[in-house]
This record gives sequence, C-alpha cells and structure tokens, in this order.
Amino acid sequence: MLLGDLGPLRAALDQGLKATIRARQKVTLLHLAAEAGLAEAVELLVARGAKINAPTEDDATPLHWAVSKGRLTVVKRLLAAKAGVDAEDSSHRTALLRAVEAGDETMAQVLVEAKADVDASDDMHRSPFTLAMDEGYADLARLMLARGATTHFRDEQMSRVLITQAAKGHTAMVRFLTEHGVNAAFAYRGRTALMAGAFSGGGELAESLISVKAPVNAADSEGRTALALASGAGNLAYAEALLKAGADAKIGLKDGTTCLHLAALWDPPALVQLLLAHGADLKRADRNNRSPLDYALLGGCGATARLLAARGARVDLKSVNAPELLEAALKLDVVELIRAALSEGWSPDTKFHDVWPALRVAQMCDANECAGALQQAGALEAVSDLPPLVNPRQLDARPKLLTTIDAADPRDMDAIFPEMTVEVDVVLDERGGVLFPVIHQTPDPRLGWAALQAVANWRFTPITQGGRAACARFRLPVTYVASTERAIEAAVADVPPQVLQQTSPVYPQQLRRSGLEGRVNLRFTVGTDGHTHDVRVASSTKPEFEAPATEAVKTWMFKPGQLAGHPVNVRWEVPIVFSLHD
Repeated sequence: MLLGDLGPLRAALDQGLKATIRARQKVTLLHLAAEAGLAEAVELLVARGAKINAPTEDDATPLHWAVSKGRLTVVKRLLAAKAGVDAEDSSHRTALLRAVEAGDETMAQVLVEAKADVDASDDMHRSPFTLAMDEGYADLARLMLARGATTHFRDEQMSRVLITQAAKGHTAMVRFLTEHGVNAAFAYRGRTALMAGAFSGGGELAESLISVKAPVNAADSEGRTALALASGAGNLAYAEALLKAGADAKIGLKDGTTCLHLAALWDPPALVQLLLAHGADLKRADRNNRSPLDYALLGGCGATARLLAARGARVDLKSVNAPELLEAALKLDVVELIRAALSEGWSPDTKFHDVWPALRVAQMCDANECAGALQQAGALEAVSDLPPLVNPRQLDARPKLLTTIDAADPRDMDAIFPEMTVEVDVVLDERGGVLFPVIHQTPDPRLGWAALQAVANWRFTPITQGGRAACARFRLPVTYVASTERAIEAAVADVPPQVLQQTSPVYPQQLRRSGLEGRVNLRFTVGTDGHTHDVRVASSTKPEFEAPATEAVKTWMFKPGQLAGHPVNVRWEVPIVFSLHD
C-alpha cells in the first residue's frame, strides 16, 4: 500500500488496519509517512489513533524522522498535534539538536518557537545552543538566547568558541559573541581569535575583533602574529584591517621569516606592496639567509619578484644560493635581476647544471626579455653539441613517467578543501630528467612551492627525435587530493586500525584532588606507518584535561587500517575519559 494514496489508506483503516501497526525495528506507519513528508497521511494516521510519540528501537519518534529529512510541513503538523518536542533518541538527541546538526536553521527556529529545550545535551555534551554557536548560526543562537539558553559568555570555554568561529570565518557569530562580552584577547594554545581568523576571515571579521580590543600584535610560540598568518594566506583584506589598526609589518618569526617573506609567495603582489608601504624590510633575511626576493623567485611568483626588483632587491652574487636564484630569474623572465647581475660582473655565458648556457635556458623557457639582455651582453648562441629543443609532437615517442615523488601537502589535515591541481611547465632533457620547472598555475602558493620541489625529482623515459637525443617542453599536473580523500573515515575502511600500544593519560593532580572528572574527544589520523598524526581536540569538558589526553594519544601505536588490501590513512576519533573510579 502506498501511504501517499489516501483513498486506499483510508479504506484500509476503515477495514481494521491499525494505525499503530509496527514494521521493522518498531517503525510505524506514522514514522514512514513523516519521513516521506506526506502531511495528509500524517494527519489521517494521527486522527485514527496513531501514537504520535511512538519510539523506534533507537528511541527516535516520528518527529525525529521528519526533522532529519527536512520535512518542515510535517513537523509543523506533528507539533500542532502535540508531539513531544523534547523526546530524546538513544543518543539523547532531541529533534532540535538534529535540526541544528543538519544545518537546517529554519527547522530549528520552528522547534525553538515550539519551546524546545535549547540546553538539552546529548552523549557528546552538545546542546542545541552550543552546537548552533559552534556551527556559526548567529541568528539562531540569538533566538535561543532569548528563549533562555544557559551560557556564561565570560567563561574560558566561550572564548575558545570565539576562536573556533573566527577560524571558520563566521563574522556574524564572532559579532554575536563579542557583543555579549566574550574575551577577544584570550589565547588558546597560543592562538587568539584574531590570529585564527587570518586564513578564512575577511576584513569585516578582523575589524569586529579589533573593535573589542583584540591584541593586534600578539604572537604564538613560533612568533606568528595575525598579520604574519594573513600574509601567509594571501589575505589582503584582513591584512589591510590589521595594518590600519597598528599591526607591525616589521615583526619577524623565530625562524627569521617576516610578513614580507610570506607575502612574497603570492602573485599578484598587492599584499607585498601594502607591507612595503607600512615599512616592511625588503632585504631582511631568514635564518637560511633567504630574502623576500628569494621566496618570490623560488615560489615561482614572477610578478612579485619584478616588484621587489623594481624596489631595489637584488640577487647576491656571492651567495651560495645565487645559481638557483638566477636560474629562477631566467625562467620567470625577471630581466631587472639579470641586468643587475650582468652589471655586477656575472658572465652572460654562465652554465647551469654545468651544461646549459644562460641564453639557452632563457630561450627554452620563452624568457624573451632575459634572452635579449644576455644577447646584448655578448652571450654566445646555442651550443651545437647540446640536444635541440623540439616540439613534443615531433618526438619518436611520448615520454613515460618512470619515477615520481609525491608533493608534500602543507594544508591543515582538518580543513575542508576540494581537490587542487598545480600545473608546472618543465623541460625534459634527453635522459628524461626534469629541468627548469616553472609554475604555470597554482590555486595556493604553498602547493606550488611543494610541487616544484617534487617535480624536480621526477624521471621519464629518454627523449629522442629521429633516433637522436632531444629536449622538449611539457606541462605536468600535480594533483593534491580533496580533504575527504587524504584520509578515509574509519567506517569506510575494510579493516579498521587496530591498537597495538595504548598509553593512559596522566590525570592532572589538581583536578584529581578536587574530585573533578572529565572527557576529551580527540580526532587524529592513524597513518600507514601505524603512528598517530595531527592529533586535534574535537571537544572537551574541561581544558585542563586536553594536554594530557593529547600527549598520551601521540604515543599510541596501531596496525594500520586497510582498504582493498592496501594500508591507508584513517581518520579516527576516540573519547578519553578521566574518571576517579578507574
């Protein structure tokens, strides 16, 4: 029988079919009608005596089922029929908590208006109000607060929520929290909200935090300020707001890098221009004696390198790094640097990798301005005993990749991002080696830098034309997988990780003496090496328990999980319970 066909349903009920008939797992007809969004069937079943709060085996009521499927009309009709708005399933989740969890703000507002308990907590200690704040639903949080939500905005926990919301770029929620007095100066693990927002927040978010006295030049244990983090993320609007509020563009990190070093990895160079206008040091070197110009050249940022060169930056010919930097200048066609080097006595016939004359490098990379400057300086024309650069279509066979090295992925393991591809232009020599890699396109300069380092070590089959050695230009894609594919969830693995070594955390003595118990939910990756990686706190009942829980899990060892017979990285979440009775 189809529940959507009211005629047969009504006839069946008239003939004695009980509206409370149960199917699999204690599921009633009302559950099925609510899940399907069949409002008229719901009304008919309720009118014929269906138990409106009947629980399934996991204690879910028809209201739970309707909410989970986003059936707003059905939810309103169930509420009008006096459905229990605060009924809990086996995980102690109410319908309101399910709605917030699903991101259905409209549904959640309807349930709040129906006087749902906004403070009811589930097994993970999440209430609808705390979850709404964590997900950045500012309007919903305001409504819940007006309905009596319990919170202490000046508590440390709320300051940590502020940091989380800033990291997610939730400007509206940041304003909501700061309007209620949450401490914007609080730092958790060395990171303030202003620092957290530097990656994905806009200028308005920065201004909101600055307006409530967020410390502009606060730094973490590595010396990273909000401005340094914004520079590394290429976040121009955020950096503008910080500099306007007095952020110091000259502050250096502990490794010697500055905001200008980090900004130099981005093209176009608007952020570099901004920092220079605020006094950033053009020539300051990091601990590896690399300047912002070095970063721009090695990161493949030609426009930024040209700007820095126009401001007077030069390659130090006496530096051990000079050959790779001049090679990068040639590849990127930064003619100002080549002319400056020539004027300082650098030979136009310099050979790179002991084989390739500078002019030949410029020609192979289509660096026409640099080639012209070298020719004007008297550079010799191409050497005849070197293999010619030919059109890839003229090769005897398309080269095949023999050896590859995966590019390191610098992105945050817990961040959400799509698959990204960096395109690298290279010259393949007669032996199949990679020469003169240059970034053609990259969605993130951190990925570009890593791709250049990896591609330089790739090897292909030899290059020939008519049986003779040759060279050819190619564009190589370097793909970084989406966040969902970097590590699979435990439920997806054919064989989940198995614990081999498990260390118990140290119970903080002060908390033990005070009789305080707690729980920390940790999320981490079990790598193919069996070690735990990127251990993060998902939630906790008390911050003091987090450090000992994290340190313990970092020492755990696993037998790696498997998928299709191969070891895989697996995302894992565990609760660490601190109990006085253990």
